[in-house]
Amino acid sequence: MRKIWVKMGIVCFPSVIIFGRAQVKIDSEQEKKIEEYYSKLRSPNLMVRYWAAKYFSQLNADEISQRAIDEVLDLFMRETERDKKFYELARKPGRIEDKIPKELFYLNSEEFAQYYGYLAKTLGKSRDERALPLLVENYPDPRVIINFGDLAVDPVICAIRPSDNESRRLNLVRILPYMLEEKKEAYVARGVYRSKIKQKLIECAISDNSSAVRTSAVKGLGNSGDQDLIPVLEKIAMGDPYHVETKAVASIDKDVAPGQPVSRYPVRLAAQDALKRLREKGK
Repeated sequence: MRKIWVKMGIVCFPSVIIFGRAQVKIDSEQEKKIEEYYSKLRSPNLMVRYWAAKYFSQLNADEISQRAIDEVLDLFMRETERDKKFYELARKPGRIEDKIPKELFYLNSEEFAQYYGYLAKTLGKSRDERALPLLVENYPDPRVIINFGDLAVDPVICAIRPSDNESRRLNLVRILPYMLEEKKEAYVARGVYRSKIKQKLIECAISDNSSAVRTSAVKGLGNSGDQDLIPVLEKIAMGDPYHVETKAVASIDKDVAPGQPVSRYPVRLAAQDALKRLREKGK
């Protein structure tokens, strides 16, 4: 294919821009707008970068040039390092004003959180493999990670480490059920990848030391629709050890007088609900 001219890292023809194998018609006004927002990604002003990041996050995957993807990826990496530096300093004793350089204050704003999410969303749409480990590590949002399809399964599974804190494990475990659930358009794991996901969720549902992680894994197994998971859920519904001591409520505890002490088993209850959903789907 003969190149007429090259701009923004893509091959351009009159009113047509070729992105890889996809052909997308873009008029001169839109092309000008893309170029304008691309330059704004490099602005030292957070809100200018914010609106640029939001713009690219709203484009279709085949409308985002490789040059823009490279810039967003570089920006995401730099913001991630700054964010880590911010929290490293914030954990030290003393007043926040004395610990954090003024140029890093923006990292503690709602605008930064939204802007960081726009960068992540754009990288998810790009399916650029360089971004996957960064997203799994720093922005484990199911709606972002699922864009990578089969490529994301092993990195997510390997990232669920018993040594990590509960919040991180919980965020990662929540990605896996989303890969199993039937959807019209987004990725649904099949074959060996589906088996890997189910095995990891079973492991988390049985062995994780956090009841919140076990509950999340159990719910994910129930939402999968896979009937082969019934035996393991039955086992959890009968034997999960976590319980809380509370007082009986008339609407729930039919055989115990209101106010009397009772034990509740949240993970077992989640497994019972999961079993009910699976059996209904199997009818």
